[in-house]
Amino acid sequence: MQTHFTIRPLEAGPPGSYVLLAVEPSQHALVFIHGYKGNAVTTWSEFDALLQGTPSCCGTDVFFYGYDGLFSELMASSDIFTQFLTQLLTSPSKLISPMPARSLATYRRVTIVAHSLGAVIARLTLLQCREMGMSWLDSVDLVLYAPAHKGAHVQELAAEI
Repeated sequence: MQTHFTIRPLEAGPPGSYVLLAVEPSQHALVFIHGYKGNAVTTWSEFDALLQGTPSCCGTDVFFYGYDGLFSELMASSDIFTQFLTQLLTSPSKLISPMPARSLATYRRVTIVAHSLGAVIARLTLLQCREMGMSWLDSVDLVLYAPAHKGAHVQELAAEI
């Protein structure tokens, strides 16, 4: 049984972003944000295919958020991600265009999965959204995968080896 439509570019969203829409949506969105020099889809090796076969993801809309991790400035990347999340949580039909033959209500829950530099952007975005008093913030969960934090202390690592 087909659980999702074919992955496609998110035409009304940030360049290089993709969406995998569920055939029968559950009002849950999963947003993957890659790290430095990463790619919206290929960073998450075959997740677009694997998630379709996972029972807990059958109704989940999956977004692969793209940004220029190599040349973009951190604050600008965070501001653009804030705009993306705000639109995703308040008016997703404007972001997902054209819509497939299915209904789309607003999302009740959004889970952000962030890798490396994407974790920095996601954390900064959520902190700024808290300061701005965004009403949708309580419906967002954050999962970090190998987050960039304070860098590595090369001398200490070498000494441990």
